[in-house]
Amino acid sequence: QALRVSACELCRRVGEQDVPWMAEARLIREHPVLRSQQVSTYGAWERALAAEVAARTPAAGGTAVRPRVIAAAFLAALRIAVELWFEAPSGTALEDLVREALAETRRQFD
Repeated sequence: QALRVSACELCRRVGEQDVPWMAEARLIREHPVLRSQQVSTYGAWERALAAEVAARTPAAGGTAVRPRVIAAAFLAALRIAVELWFEAPSGTALEDLVREALAETRRQFD
């Protein structure tokens, strides 16, 4: 719940599609060295978020699996929502895409 609320707040702060930011993101996607740095940054965010989740939730069987899966799924949903937003027509709300992506993380993988 707290992660979803924070993601939606971030979306409201971002607002409309930011053309310079989007151009930078496209540049990163097109250059392997920049892309590898981005992957490294995502990994650091994932570890930091997993540590925060672990500190706020009871351990499941004493393992770190649940916090890491929660962090990874949350950040993947955000990344996918942002990528779809970049490709979407002008006026598409990032918050709607984030909500949809996060809703998918709650579904089972059956």
